[in-house]
Amino acid sequence: MERINKTKNCEQCLIVKGFLNLLYDLNKKFEQIQKNLNQFLEAKRGQFPRFYFLSNDDLLEIIGQSKDPEPILQHIKKMFEGVATLKIQETGRGNTKIYEITHLIGNDKEMVEIKFFQVDPKVETWLKKLVNEMRDSLKR
Repeated sequence: MERINKTKNCEQCLIVKGFLNLLYDLNKKFEQIQKNLNQFLEAKRGQFPRFYFLSNDDLLEIIGQSKDPEPILQHIKKMFEGVATLKIQETGRGNTKIYEITHLIGNDKEMVEIKFFQVDPKVETWLKKLVNEMRDSLKR
């Protein structure tokens, strides 16, 4: 950075021995990371097919917030047509918080009670439970 501050010419600053090879190497590493990330996201989509309705950014946000369902609620309507949000009951404090899903809330604010269940640290696990409970509740 000192060299760049001293030389106020961009082209001259970038002409450094080995710099181009370093950029090529970094680009290869970046492509490998991108490939691994896409494989990871594809594996998650294979575990819960409704993830195909989400962009990569949305899916990463959901996976990163899997223990706390609140940020995930903004994406529920993308995965489940007609469901605007979920009613969640929170108990405990700090790291011992437990979240239980108790109701589905539709786009028209209609609430459907479901057999409550706890949110699992793996988001695809509790979303599968949600699908099963949705089916069972709507049958009743």
